[in-house]
Amino acid sequence: MEASWNFVPFKAGAFGGQILAGTIDPSSPVLNNHFPDVLEHLHLVPAAPGENEAATLLKGAYIRLYGDTTQGDTGVAKVYTINGGVRYGGWYWSQQGGDDQYFGAILGTFVHMNYLKVFSARGDLTFTYEATPEVLQITAEAWLAAGIGSCEPETWTSWEGRWWNDKWCWSGGVTQAWTYDYLAQDFDVVMQFDVE
Repeated sequence: MEASWNFVPFKAGAFGGQILAGTIDPSSPVLNNHFPDVLEHLHLVPAAPGENEAATLLKGAYIRLYGDTTQGDTGVAKVYTINGGVRYGGWYWSQQGGDDQYFGAILGTFVHMNYLKVFSARGDLTFTYEATPEVLQITAEAWLAAGIGSCEPETWTSWEGRWWNDKWCWSGGVTQAWTYDYLAQDFDVVMQFDVE
């Protein structure tokens, strides 16, 4: 489900959501392609090589909501454009024929801008809580990227994907992630810096 609008003072906006419910096979490539927000946080232990074990089936539900809006110059000579948005995802799954439970939530926000069609930047902040039989942790991840040239910050959707596909765009960025593992009672901080 998606909807959009276009009225003053906002240039444009959209909101939508997805729902996944019922019994699923988490190893399905279709589900992994369309619902990575939840499936990458299930931490399922794969069967050992050579074992003829049926795939783990889970039953439950996942819901994802998101929205964004754009504000900027409406004249012929557009000086700047700013876009920001939020997303939320929550899930609960239980193992079919077992006692294992998998649940968690994601809350994220982002903003990206373009100035004089030459200077671009994007910042993202995401909080994740995940609980499985193997993992119980909370993570906060923030990253910031900036570029000069013909950049498309609206396509910089994740740090892992980077922004290297923009032609004639010289860019760089920094990310930091803070993770607290409740099971190990361990706090971990990771920082990266990249330029292109």
